[in-house]
Amino acid sequence: MRETFRCVSLCDSGVHAFLLVVPLGPLTDEDKGEFETIQKVLSSRVNYFAMVLFRQDYIPVDKTAVDFVEQNADTKQLIKICGGRYKIFDALKIENAKQTKELVAKIVQMMDQNKTCYTLYMYMEAQEAKHQSELEEKNRTIKDLEQKISNMSKGAEMECSSTECVRVVLIGKTGNGKSASANTILGRKEFESKISSNSTTTVCKKAVGKVDGRTVAVVDTPGLFDTTLSNKDVQQEIVKCVSLSAPGPHVFIIVLRIGTMTKEELDNLDLIETTFGPQARMFCLVLFTRGDDLGTTLIQDYIGKSTNAKLKKLIRDCGGRLHVFNNRVEDDRTQVTELLKKINEMVSTNKGCFYTNEMFQEAEAVIKQKQEEILKEREMEIKADMEKLKVSHETAMEKMKSKLEEERLKVQEERQRRENMLREREEAIRKEHEEKEKAEKEERELKDKKKKEDEKLKKEIWDTEKEKMEKEIKIQKKEDFPYFTQGKTEMGHEEGEEATQNFWRHTHLDTGALQSRRREVHGYSEWSGNDTLCCH
Repeated sequence: MRETFRCVSLCDSGVHAFLLVVPLGPLTDEDKGEFETIQKVLSSRVNYFAMVLFRQDYIPVDKTAVDFVEQNADTKQLIKICGGRYKIFDALKIENAKQTKELVAKIVQMMDQNKTCYTLYMYMEAQEAKHQSELEEKNRTIKDLEQKISNMSKGAEMECSSTECVRVVLIGKTGNGKSASANTILGRKEFESKISSNSTTTVCKKAVGKVDGRTVAVVDTPGLFDTTLSNKDVQQEIVKCVSLSAPGPHVFIIVLRIGTMTKEELDNLDLIETTFGPQARMFCLVLFTRGDDLGTTLIQDYIGKSTNAKLKKLIRDCGGRLHVFNNRVEDDRTQVTELLKKINEMVSTNKGCFYTNEMFQEAEAVIKQKQEEILKEREMEIKADMEKLKVSHETAMEKMKSKLEEERLKVQEERQRRENMLREREEAIRKEHEEKEKAEKEERELKDKKKKEDEKLKKEIWDTEKEKMEKEIKIQKKEDFPYFTQGKTEMGHEEGEEATQNFWRHTHLDTGALQSRRREVHGYSEWSGNDTLCCH
């Protein structure tokens, strides 16, 4: 139960899905019982969160496998219990992401339908309901046994009265010789007896016989620690011996075998006290079988030489009452007479008392009280575990919140740092761009200024050249054409016209020279009309 509790508690908010993994094929009784156990532990509410995962080994998943799952009666019933949810999983293709995605999709679909998960509170409710059911079942068992004891007591009293009949109950491990000892006491083969690892007696049986003229009722019980029956089932069956030996047994004979004894065998008295209460030890006697293995050694010497402390303690707790049987000697009745004598001495010591139904009811009340105490202790443990889990969960949540807050602050700081870096980068780019534009602008202005200065300089050179040329032309005119400057009035008309023509002819020649000179200075390819000389 603790492991189941731990399993559920490992999922903080609860379990969204329980995957019942079974091999693809006919379901075994173990497969069926496994889910029944899960339902008993977690309650039937687990059905809402369960899904069957059929494991397909060595054979590819195909339509045949799907048809088998959906048509087989056992698998159909299991799938129906799980709300029709199932998935066939190819174990050879674990790396296949497709089938994993399909499985996760089905789980998510189930989550959407349930809108909740299997929580620890559901688990606690299931445990409380389980314990309550077990308690009610035990109460019903006790009432049924009381009724049986009451009903059978009447018939038993008619068969043998308490004053004349000695009532004997044989208890022991399978194979120790309970049934053979019962036959030896009765002097006939009343009970089935054979060498076997499994108990030949599965239910309590009763037989009545005569020993030295006295009636003896013998009750044989199932073997303790039998491999085919649970110890709980055997214990419940042994309880019925009280009703078969009504109004109550005079003696509980603990049957042991000479030789090696297990710890479980030596704990028989504890089991008897657990079942019938502490007063039962007053009515116990230890009977050793296979007495022929002792040879000439007395049983008392065998016990005295034994190093088994638990065996010696068992005999002390039984008031030192012990006896030995050789069940192979059927005609030796002295060993039975001696046993009956020891039983009579015990009855005398107990003042004629026997184990009564009232003692059994008191023992049942004590057992019930202990069970309730154990139940309360378990409930307290579960509540304590829940509180611890709650505190642990809250602490973990606080740590998680604190860690998330730290992470959030770190992310916020990192975002702020990146934003600052981005702004600084943008500012640097902007400044770099402005500086670049300013430098380009200054460079353009410098070029324009230089260009203007060059043009101005060239213009000044040209003007100077032009002025120089004009002066040269004027000087040349004065030297070459004095008549022109003197005016036409000093010459005749014809002479004046000829002189004018000669002037322009020379002027044009000089103008060509001037144009060539300008091309050298300014690099002009054409003659500008603005550069035409005007002579007056």
